Amino acid sequence: MRQEEREQEEFSRYLGPDPWCVDRVRHDGEVFTVTGWALAPGGRHEEVTFRLNGREFERIEYPMPSAYLAQAFTFREDAKLSAFTCSSRVTRATAYPNGHAELTCASTTSPGPSQRCAFYYPDDRVGSPLPDVERQRRVAGGGIGEAFLLVGCSIFVGLEKVLGSIYGMRYDDFSAMLDWGCGCGRLTRYFVGRVRPTITGVDIDRDNVDWCVANLPFGTFATVPLHPPTRLPDGAFDLLVGISVFTHLQEMDQTAWLAELSRLARPGAVLLMTTHGTAAAVRSGMSLTQLRDWTRLGMVYYPGDSNLQGYIADDGYYGTSYVTPEFIRQRWTRYFAVDAILPGYVNHHHDLVVMRKSR
Repeated sequence: MRQEEREQEEFSRYLGPDPWCVDRVRHDGEVFTVTGWALAPGGRHEEVTFRLNGREFERIEYPMPSAYLAQAFTFREDAKLSAFTCSSRVTRATAYPNGHAELTCASTTSPGPSQRCAFYYPDDRVGSPLPDVERQRRVAGGGIGEAFLLVGCSIFVGLEKVLGSIYGMRYDDFSAMLDWGCGCGRLTRYFVGRVRPTITGVDIDRDNVDWCVANLPFGTFATVPLHPPTRLPDGAFDLLVGISVFTHLQEMDQTAWLAELSRLARPGAVLLMTTHGTAAAVRSGMSLTQLRDWTRLGMVYYPGDSNLQGYIADDGYYGTSYVTPEFIRQRWTRYFAVDAILPGYVNHHHDLVVMRKSR
């Protein structure tokens, strides 16, 4: 095997299951259209199909060329032909069972469950108000508009599925939830109308917290400092969720917040936290040498995330961090029992760390 082929195989091992992504969703009440990209197993595009609520889309254009993917996955020759557009005629009355549409990428040759994550798009006619574009951008980067709805709803549904598969529980089985890093309510907004759990959202971005206070009256929201402790009471929560927070913290801040989350968690509480793992590291553009060094060290941190500049006390506080599963099991178990680390579970980008507070 040539050196180039060996390196391509090593990159693929870091990447894990072939990722896919929904970039845009449009539903005019008659036609439901999605666009995105999907890497095919072994480059075999004929083995990939796309479904809306379990039914294959009526019209599928795949594979299509994409210069972006050719640059993002240089070690995959097939990436340059991995874009798709799919559409089906479907009314609003049938598009959103349980309040959302399910979008899946499936194998045409294997009937078993797919390793690829699912995306969920909400009925955008109902629900909580949508924050303005600037607030969305601070939370989600370029993921604004329908992408903001898509990712938030996908996280909301996906986390409950994890609670069910690992603990046999649903959101309603918890009494008090903390949305740590709530931003402008990308996840929180989907808890509207629920009696359980009660929702508390906190963030370091006061402007976004103020927006939540004004627009999401079903929850309680507060600004927290860059460095703990917070003013929240001991043992206040039995479900704690942190989406895209540890992904921005250097090691000493991660450690400080793990201790604070432990203080806030009740005995037996469940924690769902996302990190940048191998899937995110590969998609970041790291070289093979950088990936190997990161794997050996367990954590790497790059300063300079600018999304919150001007909205927090220290513009240098946020960066981008990558941690390996081995690092998590070595360091985080000082505070919690790690029950699972699901690679690329959130949008084939963030790993999901599932933990419990010891009783």
